[in-house]
Amino acid sequence: MSEIEQQQNRWVRVLGVVGVSEAADEGLDPVELGRELDLSVDRVLATLEHLGDMGLIGETGGSLAEEASHFLTEAGSQYLRSPEAFDQTILEFLPSVRNLHGRKALMLGGEIMVDEFRAQILEGNGLDWAREEIVPQAFRAIVDDRMTIQLYSAAVALMVRLENNEPASCVGEELMAVHLIDRAAMWLDFGGYEVQLTEDETRKAKESLRNIFDLFQDDDVLDLFDMTDPSDAAVHGHSPVALELGVVDQRPQNWFVPFGNAKKTGYLDDRQP
Repeated sequence: MSEIEQQQNRWVRVLGVVGVSEAADEGLDPVELGRELDLSVDRVLATLEHLGDMGLIGETGGSLAEEASHFLTEAGSQYLRSPEAFDQTILEFLPSVRNLHGRKALMLGGEIMVDEFRAQILEGNGLDWAREEIVPQAFRAIVDDRMTIQLYSAAVALMVRLENNEPASCVGEELMAVHLIDRAAMWLDFGGYEVQLTEDETRKAKESLRNIFDLFQDDDVLDLFDMTDPSDAAVHGHSPVALELGVVDQRPQNWFVPFGNAKKTGYLDDRQP
């Protein structure tokens, strides 16, 4: 058995015990679990921590060093039912998305998004495509070639950040995240998934796509899609509610200004909003 297979087997065994303890409404004792699975306590603790980091289990009390109440998340239950359907790349991608089919759709939808955008630019259609497919209707007229290239850069940067479980770094990347959700939903509908999902499984996977905003800690970017004029962004940003909630400046000239806690990349604007 390869090291990867051994790891997968260990995850499945631990998840199985977590499921049993959850059903019995009992705490999980790492020492007892180690004896049951013939694993050291350190290995049990490391496995529980890793499963938690991947969003496969949750914890409601105690600590890993003591008895705690662990539970299987939706993603953990999916993996336990069919571990062969999800490789480690999917398990470690966007743990805030609580459905593994949704994670896979976002990961593959990101590939489609970047490839499609690049192809449109190379064919000379990038500007029109960005206006029609990405930018909210109220802002389409102000998109130019420079902004189109910035949006493409934002698409690439967003996928790198998501692979590292980091939030979007600017409004432009958040706009690409909205487009990513659309592409992921389309992939679930038409994407030749090797596993035939039921209608209910597809619905749940689609619903989970918006969990990406849990990583961002807000979904303020969606407000742009309700605006009717570019000036609405300025008015919205100075409304009492927006100021109280700390909504970022959403005016188009600041779409590529990095958020305060963002790791800056080369395409982001240096100027301050």
